Parts: sequence; C-alpha cells; structure tokens
Amino acid sequence: AMAKIIESTEENGLERIPALGTQPHTHSGAVVRAALQIAELLGAKYVCVFTESGDTLLRVSRLRSRVPVLAFTPNEEIRRRLSLIWGAATFQVGKATHTDQMIKQVDEIVLASGKCRVGDEVVIVAGSPPGIPGSTNSLRVHRVGDAVNETVPGYAS
Repeated sequence: AMAKIIESTEENGLERIPALGTQPHTHSGAVVRAALQIAELLGAKYVCVFTESGDTLLRVSRLRSRVPVLAFTPNEEIRRRLSLIWGAATFQVGKATHTDQMIKQVDEIVLASGKCRVGDEVVIVAGSPPGIPGSTNSLRVHRVGDAVNETVPGYAS
C-alpha cells in the first residue's frame, strides 16, 4: 500500500509542490538561482553542482529546478547523504584543484553514464578555487565533450 502511495506521488504530485519563493540573501544563493534560470532559458540538459558540504545542492533542491540536477562531491559520506535530496543524482569524484578539472570530470561522467551526448549543454555551478565549503561563486554554461575532446583551447589536463 505504501509503495502505491509513493509511486502515485512521484508520478503525479511533484509538479504540485511549489518552489520556495524566497529571494537569495547570499552570493551562493544568487549564483544558484541564476544558474537555474540560465539552465531553463537555454534548455540545458542538466544543472551540474559541485559541492563539498552539500549546501549548494540543498539550495538547488529548495528551488525545485525544472532542469534535472547532477551533484558531484569528493566526499563519499556527503554523496550518500545527498542521494536522499529531492531531484538529484549524485556522483563521487576525485578532489579537483582547479575548475577545468571539474569540467573534465563532468564530461567524463555524463558521457560514460550515457546521461549526455557530445554537444549537449549543461550549466555547472561550483566554487572557485575548488575545495572550500560555502564558496559557491561561479557558473559556467558548458558544451559536453569540449573538455575531454579538448575542442576548446585552454582546458588544462
């Protein structure tokens, strides 16, 4: 009986859950809100979130993104905790030292998992420099494949 309730809610009820209508009060909140708006405007395939503590993904989840969300973290415990958050698939990645490495991790994972094809667009939200919890300060519109195929000069290995 419980399984039927859950199934019905997942199939029919999620659209009826309104997003929280609060305006962001922090830099991180503003970056997250902008990333979701850009992803919707551009028809991005995913919003890709890098998070050390899980806070950035919580911010995204609160806003009920219409664009699917992928979360990346170097911390397995955080990854397990994040797997319970609304609307996100989670992946553990190696610790990155610069944003180009993070972009390459996105390419490798979304291509290997079949979630994206070369040329799909994603919006990536991260902190720069990487590895500092609470430092979400950057977003990037990225064409999948550019980092692994090095079709755009400047991606570091």
